[in-house]
Amino acid sequence: MISILVYVLVLSFVVVMTWFVRYTDNMMFQAINSLALVEDNKEKIVKAGAIQVYVQLLSPQYDESIHRQAVHGLLMLASKCKDNIIKERGCLEGQYLSTKVQ
Repeated sequence: MISILVYVLVLSFVVVMTWFVRYTDNMMFQAINSLALVEDNKEKIVKAGAIQVYVQLLSPQYDESIHRQAVHGLLMLASKCKDNIIKERGCLEGQYLSTKVQ
């Protein structure tokens, strides 16, 4: 039951982020990144399309705080889903990253 709720939350997050990301604050990113702390949630987050959204959030149209959250999310997912990250077009090339992430 909890895994279904996590999947629904992540899927809802991806849909909301795709349409309204400019109007969200870092709390939503922090929530998904917190879910990624649990190893079992990582694959569900990836299946919901979070990697693609994170890569899109690295585009120059978003500010540094969003870039930081996106990079943090990718790093959280990398321990279990690195192959998915490697396969995501534009992620490793860094074509979108416009600011220096410290």
